[in-house]
Amino acid sequence: MNLSSGVHEKRSFAGSSSGHRNEEDNLLDEMHDQASNPGPYVAINRPVDSQCLPIISNMITDESLGPRTSHDRRSTRQLHSENPQATTELESRVQAIRPIEEDSPRLSQFNPLESTLCRDILLSYVQRDYLASVKPNSSRLAPVPIHRPNTSHSLGRDGDMHALLTVLRTFHPTHLPTLLLLGCLYFTSGDLDLSLEINQDILRLEPNHIEAMCNIGCIMKAMNKPEAAYEWWWKALRSQPMYWDVTDNLLDLILESRSSGQSDVPMINKRALEVCEFVLSSLVDETGHLRGQVPPEQLFRFQNMYCTRANLLHTSTERYVGQALDSYSHAIDLALMTQPIVDKDSEQVSFRDLITATCISALFLMDESMIPKKIARLLGFDGKLDLRRPGFSILHTVQRLGNRLISALHEIGFDVLPLILLEPEQIEHLPRLLFAASRCVLPSNCTRDSSGTLTLLPESVRVVTNKVSSKVILMIAKHFHEALAGATLVDGTFQSSSISTSLVLVLYYLALAIFPSAIAYNNLGAMISTLGSSMILSIDGQRKTVGTEHFITAFYRRGLQLDPTHAHLLTNLGSALKEKGDVSDAIRLYSKAIEMNPELDVALVNLGNALRDAGRPWDSIQFYQRALDIKPLPDATCGLASTLSAICDWRGRGWLQPELGMVQTLPACLPHEDSHSGWIRDLVATCEQQLREGYAQNIGLLRRTYTLQQWLQKVQSVYDRPLCRRQWDRWEHCLRLFYTEFDHVQRCVNEGGYVVRLVEWLSRGLQRRWYIESYGQVSQFHSQDSRPKLAQQDAFTRPLVPSIGHFPVPALLPFHTLAALVRRDPRTIRLISHRNALRISYDTLTQSWLPQHVYPPPPPPYMGRLNIGYVSRDFTDHPLAHLVQSIFKFHDPEKFNVHVYATSQDDGSLYRQKIAKESPAFLDVSSWKLDAIVNRIVDDQIHILINLGGFARGSKNDIFAARPCPVQILMMGFPGSLGAGWCDYLVGDVISCPKDMRRDSGSEDDDEVLDVGVEPDPEGPASDWIFTEKIIYMPVGGGSSKHSTSLHTFMVTDHKQSFNRGARMNFEEEEEERLLKRRTIFTDLTSDTFIFANFNQGVPGSILWLLRFPAAGEEHLKRTARAWANEEVASRIRFTDVAPKEEHVQRGRVADLFLDTAEAWTWHSVLWSGTPIVTWPKHRHKMCSRVGASIANATGFGEKMIVESVEEYKERAIFLAIQHQRVKGDADGTESELTSLRRDLHRNRYTMPLFDTERWTLNFEKACWVAWKRWVAGVDLLESKSDITVTDSGEIKR
Repeated sequence: MNLSSGVHEKRSFAGSSSGHRNEEDNLLDEMHDQASNPGPYVAINRPVDSQCLPIISNMITDESLGPRTSHDRRSTRQLHSENPQATTELESRVQAIRPIEEDSPRLSQFNPLESTLCRDILLSYVQRDYLASVKPNSSRLAPVPIHRPNTSHSLGRDGDMHALLTVLRTFHPTHLPTLLLLGCLYFTSGDLDLSLEINQDILRLEPNHIEAMCNIGCIMKAMNKPEAAYEWWWKALRSQPMYWDVTDNLLDLILESRSSGQSDVPMINKRALEVCEFVLSSLVDETGHLRGQVPPEQLFRFQNMYCTRANLLHTSTERYVGQALDSYSHAIDLALMTQPIVDKDSEQVSFRDLITATCISALFLMDESMIPKKIARLLGFDGKLDLRRPGFSILHTVQRLGNRLISALHEIGFDVLPLILLEPEQIEHLPRLLFAASRCVLPSNCTRDSSGTLTLLPESVRVVTNKVSSKVILMIAKHFHEALAGATLVDGTFQSSSISTSLVLVLYYLALAIFPSAIAYNNLGAMISTLGSSMILSIDGQRKTVGTEHFITAFYRRGLQLDPTHAHLLTNLGSALKEKGDVSDAIRLYSKAIEMNPELDVALVNLGNALRDAGRPWDSIQFYQRALDIKPLPDATCGLASTLSAICDWRGRGWLQPELGMVQTLPACLPHEDSHSGWIRDLVATCEQQLREGYAQNIGLLRRTYTLQQWLQKVQSVYDRPLCRRQWDRWEHCLRLFYTEFDHVQRCVNEGGYVVRLVEWLSRGLQRRWYIESYGQVSQFHSQDSRPKLAQQDAFTRPLVPSIGHFPVPALLPFHTLAALVRRDPRTIRLISHRNALRISYDTLTQSWLPQHVYPPPPPPYMGRLNIGYVSRDFTDHPLAHLVQSIFKFHDPEKFNVHVYATSQDDGSLYRQKIAKESPAFLDVSSWKLDAIVNRIVDDQIHILINLGGFARGSKNDIFAARPCPVQILMMGFPGSLGAGWCDYLVGDVISCPKDMRRDSGSEDDDEVLDVGVEPDPEGPASDWIFTEKIIYMPVGGGSSKHSTSLHTFMVTDHKQSFNRGARMNFEEEEEERLLKRRTIFTDLTSDTFIFANFNQGVPGSILWLLRFPAAGEEHLKRTARAWANEEVASRIRFTDVAPKEEHVQRGRVADLFLDTAEAWTWHSVLWSGTPIVTWPKHRHKMCSRVGASIANATGFGEKMIVESVEEYKERAIFLAIQHQRVKGDADGTESELTSLRRDLHRNRYTMPLFDTERWTLNFEKACWVAWKRWVAGVDLLESKSDITVTDSGEIKR
């Protein structure tokens, strides 16, 4: 059988499905190129004298033959007439091959070219040079290789090949190989008509000549006659279904039109499927068995055909998913046969059997003690299971047992395969267990003789079969991974097996066991990285939690051993190291990945993020821009937008209604009715799209975990009394929805998030019921002897979080929402926080160190002392430490035991020393593992744990997600809602947290909202609320305006305690010090220059004083000022460097007026210095935009500093400045309103609530006791979600 020697092109249909951060989309493309030609067809059988070869080579490369054009059609006679000397010399040299005897008249007339031996030798050289001269597979012609010649000799020019073949054709006019090769030469030289004529001559000599039909199809295609090509190739295919060049040509012809996007795709798919079905039906019978023996070197061709069929089915409009999976499976079935097959029924091991055997073998390698005895007995082991036992074949045992083993595996894995994690070494050990009966290789890689002895096929054949089989399995894994939302397969291979993470993992292990590859290790590591920091391996009641971090890095490192230049592996390993805090190594790996692949968008984005996190935002911009030039990745969009904003580069920003904005070409900042194109719009659109995509994840998770009645029983276990009918109906209504079919995206239902919220609520409830059953409903004990012991833990088993694919988190982080990046929609901001909180919850609740029961509740406070704990990474020279440093010493030791947990290392600052010294119990846990910190909090019997970090970078929110204590409160670290089930209260006030910005459970339509108990659903559709926490409102009192109804702020400002050094100066002395400081900082300013902070237009002679932070912002701000105004205005912007805290407070008084931006919240130091501010609480839903109003109000002079609109903001600032300048110049001594306000702030700063930390602490203590008593009573968990409003303790006199 003649085979084509062409190298195949890539098919447009291969890998048509889209993917995420992996390279499997092109797997089928690569399959099509992997096998080398199975071998040339040899037309001669007799040996060739090697001494003849140099003679022939020298003869046919002689220059006397002359040049020949690529379009030469001339016959031998024409050549002789034009160059008789060359032709005569050619003939004479050929005659020299064999000496002619003088006494033989017949031999004296014999031409050596008539000899078949000489012909075949010459053809071998022409064939060799022809293949070397044409581009591999450029024509898809089918020349017949004749012989493998000595490569040290060459024919040379195309004209030489034409001339020689023309001469040979004269002497051998019916020799088909000569004609076939001559036709190929004319085709490659562009002479299609003569090539067609020659191939037609071949068909006249041999009507069924397959190569000639294939070549005529190629000629028709080159002549732009695709239908004629189609007919010729179909004719060839019907003649010989296993002629693979014809199959490839035909499929390529059909699918080329689909890739152009201009044809009927369903019809194209149908025609391509007809080709696949014809070939497969010709080779496989109705039962799926091969009709005859398959040459081992051609097995991969059969597998490719099945994959092509499967891929076409996946991309068809009807989406025959079951048939496609069957086709993939049959491709693997072929690799599980050893030829010749003796007994089809007993030897036909299926792909399904292989998956089952792989799962059992992987369990054995992971931890053989976890294999249930039931499975061991089914496998024939009465005692200890040993899959290495001589003579035992796990694959054939599984095949013999049928469905019994797969059913047993589903039983121990709770309706899916059990979850298994293997090391790379264990994965690559699998073939020794799976294929023990076939010499540890795929059964198809062996042949069997009549005695049953197995012989390994050549390694080159085994490698091709292994590689193709592995990639087929990876294709199946890819499709399953994409379908992890919960689809169920009903097909002959899997028989209603639910797609699960465990099934995908087993497929990866199997693919890697057959053929280890860098791509597969990369994608396996990337997949596991989406599953959280740990995985719970629960098998037949045995529960084992394993951290995933080690496995992820091990897979990446093993992949890099196979391919050290693999860009995806380099960037993914960099990300794994970055998560461990090794930013420098991450930058190195990202840089190397980009060096290997400059177009790898993911590596570019990761490098940008790493540089930004390393404090080099200006260096990160180029990498975000390069990534966006390649592909609009969400992370690149958000990274670029946030970085440009951070350095005040607003070019190309655009705007969103109704804000002010800027575009690249406009030098003015103008309001606009509609959104204008720019990166701010792209940012918002990207974020909203990512939030929507979350609803398509984890569909069906709740019903796969427990039945409806089981969930309701778990809910009942939380209550200390039976649910009333109303409560039962409400819970049933919420839960029943998930046992029906509905559109999660349309209804905005995040099922994975709901399950996590439900598990968190159940855990809280069980912790409280444990308290009630142990101590009763009492909030404190006054006698050590009267305290009962803690009840047994058995009844308070922690509800398990089921395996969830991953929580998609928007690229826009919660802290980004504090700035001007997202302003309009409360729901968007709420969801950004909530999705991040869910990720933290899931990662924590799947940690291996969590106990099986919920954490035990602390005993009731003894002798009226409540145990409270503060957790922060900012007990260093950090703004938060500056503000809260005195709280800990002001707590009443008769009512509180205070514990402080520092999660950052000692920086040696005075602030760290002061907090450590004055805290009753200070503990540096910066080097502790997370479980150790949580266990210490439990051991300290903390009743209330206070989070001083929120979503600040480096905050240990996973401590709170573990729920080590009953009540958890957010204070100061993040000015907004966390949207988290692990945060019960947020400390606020009525200005920073308007009461209409929090929703009570059940206040929305029950059909639209999925509350958990009394916890409101953050995913709900309403956009008129923001806070998911209950609010602790600091004291409210009377005032002279609507802005001074709150006498206190949620902010702790410690200046009264921290900066009360030396004798107090009166206002006049303060002014003298202020002017002196002013002259020190601004030596060139006159005394009548008005100093603004953040503003200077509209007031002649004023300057704008800004902080050089970051330094890159200075350049952009001045450029913007020149574009919006002029050079003179830009020159009045002054920058100073960041200063130590003491200096920062002292120089704050130099400014005449500070102007609060709409998103800032740090003006307390300015007010302490006596400098007035102007602030606008712009957004009701953004706590950060209202902090300035909150602290201004706490001075008692808020009505003079708070405005209601941007117009009033500008008018107020200009009025205060101009009136101050005018009055300052008067000789009558009149005091300006600004000076009067400055005097009031200075005189009252020691008595106003804003700076009275001791008074603030006593008020907060009241809130802590109320929160504790509510928890004991079950009010917040089971009955209502009401806020706490604190009454003022009054000024503290010392």
